[in-house]
Amino acid sequence: METLHSRVGAYPGVSKTNAPWPMSASWRVGFALIAATFLCGVLWSGRVLATKQFYFGYLIWNLFLAWLPLVFAITTRLLFEHCGGCRRTLLSGVAWLLFLPNASYIVTDLIHLRHHTPVPMWFDAALFAAFAFTGVALGFVSLRLIHDVVTERKGWWHGWLFVLGVLALCGFGIYLGRVERWNSWSVLTEPQVLLADLQTMFGSFKSLRYTLRFTGVFFVFLTLCYVLFSGLSSWPVPATSHTDNHR
Repeated sequence: METLHSRVGAYPGVSKTNAPWPMSASWRVGFALIAATFLCGVLWSGRVLATKQFYFGYLIWNLFLAWLPLVFAITTRLLFEHCGGCRRTLLSGVAWLLFLPNASYIVTDLIHLRHHTPVPMWFDAALFAAFAFTGVALGFVSLRLIHDVVTERKGWWHGWLFVLGVLALCGFGIYLGRVERWNSWSVLTEPQVLLADLQTMFGSFKSLRYTLRFTGVFFVFLTLCYVLFSGLSSWPVPATSHTDNHR
C-alpha cells in the first residue's frame, strides 16, 4: 500500500528531501520533545529537593496527559497508512481529538502561579512556562501529523479548515477542563452527567456568553501559536556544500 511519506513527491514543489516532516526530522522532533520533558522534570525535581515539598505535582500529571495526543496521532497515521479510513483509524482519531485539549490545558496552570517562600517567583514562572511550552509543542506536533494527512487527501484549504475546527474544539475542551472541571475520559465514564451539564451551560445566556469568550480567546491564542509553529517548522534549511564544510 502506498504510504503517506511515499506520496509526498506527488505534490508540487515538495519532495521527500524537503518535505516538512521527513523521517530524519521525525527522529529529531521526537528527541527534542523527550529532552524538553526531561528538562521539565529536572526543574520540578530541583524545586522539590530545595523545598522538601511536592508542590505542583499536577504539572507532571498534566504533562503526561499532553503526551497522549501525540501517541494517538502517531497511531492514527500508522493505521491510516495500513488500512485507510477503517474503524480502528477512526477510533484512534476520536481518541486523539478527545485528549488533544490536554496538551494546551497546561497553559491555564499559570493561574496557580504565586509567591511561595523560599522559592523565588521567577523560578516558578520559568517552571510553569517550561511545562506549558512543552505541552503546547506536544499538541502541535500531533496536530501537524493529522493536518498533513488531511492536506494530502483533501488539499491545502481543507487542511487548514480542519485545523481551525480542531483548535476551536480545543478551546472549548480547555474551558470544560479548567472551568467545568471535566476530564477527557468523562465522555465514557459519565456521558449522561456531562450531557446534562452541557445542556445547562448552553441554556443560560450568561453562561453561554462566558463559554464563548473563553473558547474564543483560546482559539485565537492556539491559532496564533500554531501558525507560528507551522511556519517555523517549514523554514527552509540552506544546503551546505562539501566545499563549504572544508573551507
